[in-house]
Amino acid sequence: MERKGFISIIIPVYNAEPYLEECVESVLKQTYSQYELILIDDGSTDASWERIRSYAGKNGKVKGRRKENGGPNSARKLGLEIAEGEYVMFIDADDSVDRLLCEKLIRAMEEHGVDMVISRIKKKLEGRDIGVIGGWKEGKYPGAYMAENLIDPDVFYRANMPLGLAANLYRAEILKKIFRTVDKKIRFSEDYSCHMLSLLDSKYVYCLDECLYDYRQNKDSLMHSHGNSNFESEKYLYRFLTSELKKRNASEKLHKQLEWVVIFSLLVGGYGTFREKKYLYPFRDVRRGSRIILYGAGAFGRALYEFAEQSGFYEIAAWVDKNHRIYQKEGFPVNDIETINTLDYDYLVIGLLRSDLAAQVKNGLEKKGVSPEKIRTVDTELISCQELPQCFWT
Repeated sequence: MERKGFISIIIPVYNAEPYLEECVESVLKQTYSQYELILIDDGSTDASWERIRSYAGKNGKVKGRRKENGGPNSARKLGLEIAEGEYVMFIDADDSVDRLLCEKLIRAMEEHGVDMVISRIKKKLEGRDIGVIGGWKEGKYPGAYMAENLIDPDVFYRANMPLGLAANLYRAEILKKIFRTVDKKIRFSEDYSCHMLSLLDSKYVYCLDECLYDYRQNKDSLMHSHGNSNFESEKYLYRFLTSELKKRNASEKLHKQLEWVVIFSLLVGGYGTFREKKYLYPFRDVRRGSRIILYGAGAFGRALYEFAEQSGFYEIAAWVDKNHRIYQKEGFPVNDIETINTLDYDYLVIGLLRSDLAAQVKNGLEKKGVSPEKIRTVDTELISCQELPQCFWT
């Protein structure tokens, strides 16, 4: 039986030993006392499990379980199976939370009679605040409305709120039902799929305009290799969510959002999917053999650079970014944008997936003297699952 007013806090752990103490201690300092902390070791090869056992042996609020590696959602699923709370919260093992997180989320949940509460997330890099995720006006919203507007329908690719499961409070019965059906083979965008379905299955959701969760963007995430590893996962995601959306009679808007999520995920985590295109997808005019300057060293920019270098289909005259010094420190051969006017090239490709930001960069480059005829941004008409190879559908 679920315990009334009780929160089950579930943390999937995989090789998170350097961060685990800070994360766990931030939970144990919560001002709200009615909770349990469930730590699921997902087949770690470092000392994470030893740390978990130590916490569980010293504190009665802490439960520890160990399993073979299966990805974050498989760990969350095991956590839900043993969770006793009326409510559930997920935290990532390399993040930390404000001591008031549980108190403020459960107060909003009970005062407003909702099924989910969403808070904002503070992004940190090497201890510095670098931005905030989430920007909905505080208030109560229908769950279906929020699901339809997870991704901005007019801007590719801008999320209107955090797409993951962390920093939110869920009614346990809703999450448990979804996790009983979710395909465990989905290992990329898996949290989005569960979060989106939770919104659809929630009558009302409350948005809290406070940052109570610190998301750590560490060096490992910056250096992440974006290969073909996510292709199979996206196939499973698309099939699973298409089926679940049909069961819920979801709108075409949600089906379109799913397409955007799949394409976005492959662009930053499986760009080899588009290898057979005769142009640099999704830049229709940039044909093979072109000499290009690549602007942008984020996840998408790195995927484009790696593909161009490894395939040999395109000649890179330069890779530039306004934050070139940061990326140079991480080992990337990124140069100052001032080098653009000294080079000969066919196209300047803006490797940014947010079309509003890409438009701002394009405008700035034109002011610096770059010919608008040479600048290419993402062609949003190409952001469709129809552009995926036949093997995606088999």
